[in-house]
Amino acid sequence: MILAAILACSLADQVSVTTYRIQPGDQISSQTWPANLLQRIRKTDVDNPTAVNIAVVFRNSRKTIAIKYAGREQQDKDGKKAFVGSFGWVPPVTNWYHDGFFNVTWEGRKSIHYRFRYLGTESGGRGAARFTAEMPAGRLFVDFALLPNDDKLLMHLTFEPLQDAPMKASVFLACYPASYALNEPEKRRRVVLTSKQEFLNPGPKDSKSVGSLSDAEPWLLFYDRHFDIAAGRGSGPCALAYDSSRVKVFARCGNYQAHAIATLVPGVRETSFVLWDFAGITNADAVQYMKNLEIEPRP
Repeated sequence: MILAAILACSLADQVSVTTYRIQPGDQISSQTWPANLLQRIRKTDVDNPTAVNIAVVFRNSRKTIAIKYAGREQQDKDGKKAFVGSFGWVPPVTNWYHDGFFNVTWEGRKSIHYRFRYLGTESGGRGAARFTAEMPAGRLFVDFALLPNDDKLLMHLTFEPLQDAPMKASVFLACYPASYALNEPEKRRRVVLTSKQEFLNPGPKDSKSVGSLSDAEPWLLFYDRHFDIAAGRGSGPCALAYDSSRVKVFARCGNYQAHAIATLVPGVRETSFVLWDFAGITNADAVQYMKNLEIEPRP
């Protein structure tokens, strides 16, 4: 999609992309894995011969974003072995979930159960990384990119179905706005804001506040009224933008997790998302930032 204000950048800036891998049996250290990501690696994952652990770190003059892909074979409830893997946003720990901030469902099958291959990166005028997985319905490509002098992650999904027929696919995107507050859940006051409406979960029970969004609502802001940087609490909000002509979005504001489900419109086989982590930003500033966005839909 065309996001005129979002994609504006200075080509004088450069983006570096660094890849880290831990192979089964490797010693976990800051030489094999970024020091600030070490706490996100389980020793059982490294010792497992089926494990995959890859981190891709994007850096420009304004932002550092790390995407982790980790998975291994596990036993399901019936004792059968099955691969489980996910993409996490690290750091921070809050906001976009570090153990799986998105999952694709394609013809009833979830992408977390299919091993992604890492295809490589691009640095310089932009930073990009590509992954792919073979699913029963076809091949799925996931591209991540950070642009020069920019502060947000671009994610593009491409579906290559095996059969030339109508397909059903959706994308689940999960976050924990500003704070987990595990020891004080009664203080959580989650909010999901769009350009037209607000979903509020007053807590402390994990009740549901849900709604389907119109084509005139091309973004979501996730924050917590109690855990606000302005009050010296929490880490800041996070946000999501998308092409509402290519996906139909449903939002849920829980007292703990908030998420969006973006269902591809019939005939669409690729779509993009823009993700922000507003670390250190107050709720009010993040709200104003999102309301000032100028998003042009794809022609």
